[in-house]
Amino acid sequence: WEKNSMRQKLEAVTREFAAAGIRTYCAGGTVGFDTLAEQVVLELKKEFPQIRLVLVLPCRQQAKYWPERDKAVYQDILRRADELIYVSEEYTKGCMQKRNRRLVEMSTICVTNLSRPTGGTAPHVVWDNAARCWMDDDGNYYDHYPTYYDYLTNGGAL
Repeated sequence: WEKNSMRQKLEAVTREFAAAGIRTYCAGGTVGFDTLAEQVVLELKKEFPQIRLVLVLPCRQQAKYWPERDKAVYQDILRRADELIYVSEEYTKGCMQKRNRRLVEMSTICVTNLSRPTGGTAPHVVWDNAARCWMDDDGNYYDHYPTYYDYLTNGGAL
């Protein structure tokens, strides 16, 4: 996906939500879309000092095997976040899914990056009754989650 386009759209959506009074932004601390979203929230705190970044993390060793560059970015975000929630002290089978579920349960509005009906993000579509929006890999913003039916009727394209 085009990172700059996604960043611009995330900034616009987050700015819109912050202006509407949404104060708490939760993210899962993973490399990619989560990191980008976390950086956007931290940047927008200059403009909206009332907003908070809460990281909901699967375990304390999440970044253990990441490349050093990703670890450095992750550590910076951890230091700057307003709150850290670990769903497990150590890695366990299912701790990633438990983190994902906790993120959904804590949310009124979810903005996610979903490009296919499988993978780590896809189960949120099924679980999440509160979610209202998502972004595809091109940074297009939608006001509803696609369903598996949407995926099939669009020839495999969301």
